Formats: sequence, C-alpha cells, structure tokens
Amino acid sequence: MTLRTSICTALVAAITPTLAQAQDSVLTRLLISNRHAISVSGGRLDGRGGRLLVDEGKSARFFLVGEEHGVAQTPAIVQALLRELRPAGYNTFAIEVSPLQGERLDAIARGPHASERLDALSTSWFSAVPFYSLAEERAVLASAMTGQGALPPMRIWGLDYDVSGDRLFLRELEALAPASGRAAVQRARELADSGFAAVSRPGRPDPSKLFAWSAPDSVFTALRAALGSKPPARARAVVDMFERTARINRLFLSGRVYESNLMRSGYLRENFTQHFAAADRGGAGSLTPRVLFKFGGSHMMRGWNYTHTLDIGTAATIIAESRGERAFNVLILGGPGSKSTRMNIMTLQYDAQGNAEVDDDNVAWLHPAVADSGWSLFDMRAVRLEYLRRRTPSLTPVQDRFLHAYDAIVVVRGSTPGTARRLEVR
Repeated sequence: MTLRTSICTALVAAITPTLAQAQDSVLTRLLISNRHAISVSGGRLDGRGGRLLVDEGKSARFFLVGEEHGVAQTPAIVQALLRELRPAGYNTFAIEVSPLQGERLDAIARGPHASERLDALSTSWFSAVPFYSLAEERAVLASAMTGQGALPPMRIWGLDYDVSGDRLFLRELEALAPASGRAAVQRARELADSGFAAVSRPGRPDPSKLFAWSAPDSVFTALRAALGSKPPARARAVVDMFERTARINRLFLSGRVYESNLMRSGYLRENFTQHFAAADRGGAGSLTPRVLFKFGGSHMMRGWNYTHTLDIGTAATIIAESRGERAFNVLILGGPGSKSTRMNIMTLQYDAQGNAEVDDDNVAWLHPAVADSGWSLFDMRAVRLEYLRRRTPSLTPVQDRFLHAYDAIVVVRGSTPGTARRLEVR
C-alpha cells in the first residue's frame, strides 16, 4: 500500500485551523531541532543522519526500511546500508515479493552470474519480479545477491503475496503434477492466460480478470485434488500462495478493502515469522538471521498502520524485543514536488506518475520542516520523547500514528523517478 491511503479523513478535516497551526508550530520546531543532514558518497552514508542510520543498524536485530516506491535515490541509500551492515552480521534481505519469488532469487544468488541472470528476468512481464524492473532497484538487489569480500550472498526472503507470477509458477506446477492431474493444472493455466489477455488487449484492458485477482476457490480445490494426497512441497506452496493471493484480491475487488488489507497483513506476518523461525532453527544453514527489510511504508510501521492493521513492522519489533534485542524502523520519502515510478496496470508498464508522498495529507505536517536543500533525516525518537513530555497541543490522529511508527524519517529533496525498462508484454 502507498502513503496515499486515506487515514481518518473526517477527523483530520474536523480539526480547527487554530489547532492545526499550533500543532504545526510546535511539531515543526521539534522536527527542525532534531533534523540531520544525510547523503550518499562513494557508496557510503555520510552526514550525521547517515552515520545515525549505520550506528543504529549495527545494534539492531532487524532494520526496517519503509519506502515510497519508485524513488530512484532510495535504493542507493539501502545499498550503502547493506555495504556497511553486512560486515556487522546482516545476512538476510527481506523484500516485497512472494515467498516463491524470494526462493527463485535466493537460488540465483547462490549460482553463477547472479547479476546478469537478474537483469535477464526483467525484460518481460512473464518473468519479471515486481519492482525490480527498475534499474536502481535491480542494482540494490544484485548487491545483496552478490558476495561482499569473504561474506557470501545474502539470503533473500520474499514475504508478500504474488500478483504477477501466476503463469510462470503454474507452468512449473504442471511439471510437478502427476500425469493424472495435469488436465486440472492446464485448465488453471488457461484461466491465467485468458486473464492476462484481458488486461493486455488494446482498447479495453480489464485487470480484474487476472488470475491472481479473481481465481475462485474451486480452482484451487481442483488443483489440490489433481496433485494427490502427498504432493511435492513445492507444488503445495504454489497452490497455497495463489489461493491466499486470490482471496486477498477478491475481497479488494468486492469493495471489502479493510478485510483485504487485514488478510494481507496477516499473511505478511505469517511469512516473516515462519522464515525467521526456520532460519533460527538452522533450517537455512546459517546463523540466526539479521535482516534488512525493504517494503512499502505501511508495512514497516510499528503499531496500527494507515490501513488500520498490524504488519511486519510490529511483528519484527515484538520478536526482537522478546529476544532482548530491538528493531529500527525508518521511512524514506521522495522530496517535495517530485514524482515516483509505479506500475500502471492498464498498460502493464512502469511509469513516472503521481505526486510526492511528502506532499500528501498523511505527511503534509512534515513538509515545513524539510531543509531547503539536501536530504533530511528526522530523528523521530527524539521528537517523540520531547513532544510526549509536553503533551500539548494534541496531535492529529495522523501525526500521532507517524510519530510512533518510525524511529527516523528521511526526505530526499531533489529526488527523481526510478528508471523503468519497457517490459515485453507476453
């Protein structure tokens, strides 16, 4: 989800101009007094803000980057973090793709020519990994998938659902199915092909027909029956993941948006806790993971996020603190007046579109504190402590939520949209 999701609109609109001005005045002063410069130079984070992120990362079990998707400069910040945090023990990169896509990327990372193979995936809609058709995103992922000195490639975790890989993984499922069950898989593949044709046809594209958005439960019941009583674990994983994906998206298409978000956040938390528990037991053949996450801003919020659900940002905090450790949550936004690159589902291409999220109602309160030039990091822990000592004037619901959700917020003034490669639609 993006920061454009409306939160408590009626409550915010009801606040009087006098109160809003008082809030802006006090909060803005605190934000400015706890604002630090941050930059990337030579692949290293510089400035007091940059060193704050590195130092906090080195002492945390989980470092959670919540981002405005499609901002070209964010991957550079994350890549610089990876360069400095990997020697400190960070061995896992968790990203906003499905577990199956994560396994696919992890396998590539452990083989030869990982960067070239990743680049080859991003030429076609059929094989592309969501978000990583953008050049800057591929660069940071390739960095994680490549050894650093004596350090091996990072483990890649995918923790989300999958809205684009249905035809790819159904083709794999057909090869895994027994001969007696292949007809059912072929019928599912035909449904996926027809759904893709509905969105890729010129004139009147219909994204609601995509398999991952609309496939009914009966399709998955038939697939399970076709696979038999003891299907391969991989086959079961393909069916389970797309069934969950379709259920989440059918709720969304039917207007039950909150229930869709609730189910998705539960699925994200479930995937994270399962991955962590398995790796912690030694199932991944490595030490207990130290994880750098890179997801949309809502997923990384601590506490109720702006879809009114509890997501990975909360789960990671609870798990870390239960171990006597901690998580560090940071939000990275593009600068005022900029655009970002996002998937246009009607054209099946990534386009520069929309307004900077820092200009939206959800974070407009941050805007007056952003420096006139350069990048700004706000130490929200310090702001939070100072503001809560005062407890006056009252925060708006949106401000209160963001004040508690993140330990730091970075605003990249002068940001630009991510560099898109035109996808072959097939």
